[in-house]
Amino acid sequence: MRTGAQTQPPTATTFMCVPNVPMEGMLQAAVALPVRSKAPSCNVRWEHQPRFIHDYVWSDVKMLDVTTALVMETTPPVPEPPQNELVNIERWNTISSRPHLFCVTMLINIHCFREMLASHPNQPLVKSVCKGLCEGFWPWAVTDGLDAPSIVDNAVLQKLKDPSHLCFIEEQRDEEIRLGRFSEAFTMLSPGMTTIPLWVVPKPHSDKSHLVVDHSAGDYSLNSFISSDDAGIHLDTLHALGKALTCVRSRFGAGVPLVLFKTDVSQAYRRLPMHPLWQLHQIVAICGSHHVDNNNNFSNRGAGQLWITFFGLVLWVAVFVKFVCDLFTYVDDAFSWEFASEVSFYHPYKKFMPTKQACLLTLFDDLGVPHEERKQILGSPLQIIGFNVDPNTMTITMSCEA
Repeated sequence: MRTGAQTQPPTATTFMCVPNVPMEGMLQAAVALPVRSKAPSCNVRWEHQPRFIHDYVWSDVKMLDVTTALVMETTPPVPEPPQNELVNIERWNTISSRPHLFCVTMLINIHCFREMLASHPNQPLVKSVCKGLCEGFWPWAVTDGLDAPSIVDNAVLQKLKDPSHLCFIEEQRDEEIRLGRFSEAFTMLSPGMTTIPLWVVPKPHSDKSHLVVDHSAGDYSLNSFISSDDAGIHLDTLHALGKALTCVRSRFGAGVPLVLFKTDVSQAYRRLPMHPLWQLHQIVAICGSHHVDNNNNFSNRGAGQLWITFFGLVLWVAVFVKFVCDLFTYVDDAFSWEFASEVSFYHPYKKFMPTKQACLLTLFDDLGVPHEERKQILGSPLQIIGFNVDPNTMTITMSCEA
């Protein structure tokens, strides 16, 4: 039985009706969050409204938002390697003959993780994630019945000629090796290996570059083994945050100052180890040498589901064990509200922070979840999922640039 569930504030009973917005002004339109419902339900054809406000209507129906933490109570276990992989002698021979290339590095304090999830109602999921952290994850790939050759070399597709791109890839390789996520270099491919092409693309909203390990390119691409039905993930939206804020205003009034915060996990996807049998499929070629990519990669179709499943369990602990109420997540960002007067000193950063944020970071430290100070932000208003949310004026605004 969950402890702490009773600490959740009651579900807000609010209604919002947004009038039609003229096209020339719709990018600057703000969605207002009402303090409490005062108007009867009206029929509004939301398909006629600007698309970016479609999700931002709060009804009088008392329904609990299904958050990522709650979804983990009914999520099936993450998969193990299928039987055809487990009995593949050729693949196991490659792994056993070069064990130094296939490493499973676990940063998480697994004992603490298990202990904090002892009361979780979905123990099959908990056990499967713990096993994945110890032995490496398998991303829902179905490889049975394939007529693939023993070695698939899709790295021949990569055409990197720009000297700056080549330099960038070498820098990224060195960093990945330093972090223990790329193996040391080797030259000859062994049976069971698949190479993946690399690309360099501009990083959005930045003058920097981004390395793409393309799991969708070439023959027998890794993503072709994974059904899109198995790759769906639950992400919390501003609808859930808006409901929490209207509830707070209903209980404490409009004059109580609030602050929002976002807590980011450092290099989230890349922190999860993959099973050695999957690492065989993640070979990259750089400057005439090969490396095994040992960890979860953003380009993989199942990567998001693996990360959200792990992080969802962390958030479940935060909500139902540590009592951090109204905690939501979008990929690697957890976000919530706090009373402006509620602050706690967080010793690793040597500064005061919103109490709920400090509590969440302390949980990260206990579990070994890495984070960086520069990515832990707070404010009122604060940009969350591309929108400017102000908990004091109770508005959600989209910028002209967005």
